[in-house]
Formats: sequence, C-alpha cells, structure tokens
Amino acid sequence: MSALNNRILKPGSSRGTDAFIHMAIERWRQIEETLNIEIDAKVLAYILSTDQNIGIGDLFKSQISEDMLGDIAAWRYNLIYGLLWPRGAAIRQEALPIYSIYGVISGTDRLLVAGYPPQKCP
Repeated sequence: MSALNNRILKPGSSRGTDAFIHMAIERWRQIEETLNIEIDAKVLAYILSTDQNIGIGDLFKSQISEDMLGDIAAWRYNLIYGLLWPRGAAIRQEALPIYSIYGVISGTDRLLVAGYPPQKCP
C-alpha cells in the first residue's frame, strides 16, 4: 500500500496519470514483443523520457519547481521511473541474493536452471 500511495496515488495524480501509466505499460509490452527480450524499467524510463511527443510535463506541472528546470531531462527520467515497477530479471534476482566477503558476485536468475529436472541429494 505504501508503494502504491507514494508512486501513483500521490497528490497531483489524475486520470491523466492513469492514462500515462497505461500507455507506458502498453509501450513496454510492445517493445519487449518486438525485440523478444525483457526490457529493464530503467531503460523504458529513459526511452519514454527522451520522447518529446509525451507530454509528461503537462501531467505533473504542479510538481515542477524553478530549480528543476535546469535539468528537465533528469526530472522526466526520475518521474517516469518512479511510476514504474521493476519486473522480469530484476524481480527474479531479488529472491536469490548471493553474498561473499571475498568479492562481488553477479546476480542470479532462477530461469537459468528452471529447465533442469530436480535431483535428489544422496
């Protein structure tokens, strides 16, 4: 509930916000189907933030302050990324964290071994 309230149901949200989120999710789905790969939420946020045809500033005028106008591209990216939830590999890796005091271990993904049948331990 907290994430939902902070991301979507915050002051200034409207039907336009809902329409934007719907458009973003549909575009995400289309891009993934076209490329046949998972697209990270950060990548989608960047793609949408650079699309000048999307009137994101019109939807969130009340949240723009004078100090944000210097780096409007970063503001657009952060706003869009804040409306999206990570999915795919980013979520699957959260369930399988690995820690080592000796070094950094890259993330895991359960789909790497999902096709193998389970084996009984002796």
